[in-house]
Formats: sequence, C-alpha cells, structure tokens
Amino acid sequence: MLMLTHTWILRDFIGGEFIRRKELSDLYVYNILPDVLPLHESISSGYTHKAARKGDHPDEFKKARFIDFHLLVDDYAHFGEGESRPGEFDPDSKGYAYVTGRELHEPLRDIYARSGIEISLSESAYMCHVLVEMAFDLSLFEGEEGLLEAMTGAMGFTLENRLEDFARTAGWYYDLEAAVIEDTLKKAAFLADPDRIRSSMTVGGRTGLFLKKFRNELNQGSRLELESLFRRAMELTKNKEAFLGDIRGMLQRSGFKAVL
Repeated sequence: MLMLTHTWILRDFIGGEFIRRKELSDLYVYNILPDVLPLHESISSGYTHKAARKGDHPDEFKKARFIDFHLLVDDYAHFGEGESRPGEFDPDSKGYAYVTGRELHEPLRDIYARSGIEISLSESAYMCHVLVEMAFDLSLFEGEEGLLEAMTGAMGFTLENRLEDFARTAGWYYDLEAAVIEDTLKKAAFLADPDRIRSSMTVGGRTGLFLKKFRNELNQGSRLELESLFRRAMELTKNKEAFLGDIRGMLQRSGFKAVL
C-alpha cells in the first residue's frame, strides 16, 4: 500500500492525538520508510521490503518496530494473511490489492491493446494492484481530514528534530550507514510540503504517475479510458472500514506491540 494508507493505518492503531501529545510523529516516517529509501539510487524497493525483521529491538532502536509495522501491512495487502512470500511473482496472489484488482485485468489489457501495447496477464495483475493502491490512497486524501498534514508534518518534524536518531535507528535496521539514511531523507524533503503533494492528488495526476511508473505512452482516448478505470478502482476500494477491520485483526493476531 502507499504512504497515505500506511499513515492512516498507523494513526488508527496508535491514535493521532496520542502521537501529537507525545511528540512521536517520527513514527509516521519510520512507517513509510520502506517506500522512501528507494529514492536512493543504490537502494531498491525489493531490499527495503524484504529485509529480515530484527526480532528483538534494543531499547535505543525500538522505534524501528514501525518499519516492521509497514511490512506487516504490505505483506497482508500483497500476499494475504498467513501466506508465505512466494519465491517469484504470483499473479494469483491472495492479497487485498491483487484480489480487489482482478476485475480490472481485462479492461486494462483492452485499453493498452487499443494503443498498440500488449501486456500479459502477469503484467496486468501487477499493474492493477498498483492501480488499486493508488486509488485507495487518493480516496483517503479526499475523505480523511488531516491525514496528508499528519504525514507531511511528520516528515518536517523528523528532518528538523530527529534526523540523527532516525538515521542511526534505520541504519541499524537495514544495515546501512547512517549517512545514507540522512541523505535519502533529505532527498525526500518534498514529502514535508503538503501543497506539492496536493497538486498531484487528482485522478488525472494519479493516472499520469501510473503511466510514468510503467513508462507507457497511451493515446488521448486510451488515457481517458484509464482515468475511467481508475475511478472504478476507487469504487472497488470504497469499503475502507472493512479493510481497516481486517488489518486490525491481522495486527492483533500477529502479536505486534507498539512498545513506546
């Protein structure tokens, strides 16, 4: 899932007011770190999402548990609860994002075919899961008051007040030099600017990013069809409380504890 979704889930799990009172907004940044670190040219998303959990966290690095929190949620959304990570990509994954996106496979392939681009069923499965995640994030942006500001405020707070401790902790977790973490977080400073993020939070802006991610060029008619499919993805993800309830249950059964 994407950054606003992860922020929404953590805010629900711990409580936004508690985070504010205790000045723990850097937890939001630990929680999105697996999606932030790949801004570094030498760090892949595969590395940040497949890193082994550390198990017992020394007290000085206890906030790294919220990197684990991200990975628990992503594993649920990608593979399904209790499912082991496959050794290779599985287009029939039982994860929420893949199951929800299944009805979009054929329409997406048709849209691309009309622009002269053939995509396989495996490719469409991956692309549709991304479409679902982007649609979920946009719906949260539109419907959850203060969510964007919680995330951007946390990034600004961490850069200004917690950068050294954050870099040491995340460096320990990922076996990376603290300087690498610091440099990458500074590159991500745009995530502290709500206006910059807000400018792309439209159906047109999201579909543009989708096409950029997959390096695709569609003709104007096909692009409009893609925007329509994106709206369909937003409809498919509208029951967010059911998803959140499932996440709460998964987290409880996982034994995750927010030791603060």
